[in-house]
Amino acid sequence: MQLGDLELHLLLTDRWKADGGLMFGVVPKVLWEKQKPADGKNMIDCSCVCLIARKDGRVIVCETGIGTKLSEKRAQQVALREPEG
Repeated sequence: MQLGDLELHLLLTDRWKADGGLMFGVVPKVLWEKQKPADGKNMIDCSCVCLIARKDGRVIVCETGIGTKLSEKRAQQVALREPEG
């Protein structure tokens, strides 16, 4: 994708799950579930995406990953996993 002089790319880095009600707050489930179906535990799929921008031979990476600060228990609660492919 081009934005002016910038060449932009998106890179999926992590996948995880979150409680749909927590993520969408007061928005009724019947509205958000059309776009983000919930599983039996009301969890929705989420992802972290990096933005890579290139211009004049320079590369800028905007990384939005979860990092390494989650405890093993919390990582299991949010079903943190590596992207497929």
